[in-house]
Amino acid sequence: MSIGANDHVKALESWNTLDNAQAAAYLGCTSKTLRAWVGQRRVPFIRVGRLVRFRRSDLDAWLEARLVPVETGVLGKSTAIR
Repeated sequence: MSIGANDHVKALESWNTLDNAQAAAYLGCTSKTLRAWVGQRRVPFIRVGRLVRFRRSDLDAWLEARLVPVETGVLGKSTAIR
């Protein structure tokens, strides 16, 4: 039994995957930037043949890992650059 291209697409849809445009909108960047990040392997993605998809849960974890914590200075005021 062989698996066709449509079977792969159905499997990716069942994982609640996003295409490039959807993932870029979710991350707040352009599609071009996201394609560059994929090429540099800077963002988690799924590749099936030439098809590239992103799981929202992977993107959430990727964003969470880049969270910069707030630091408080004297008198509890934030020292973040404004």
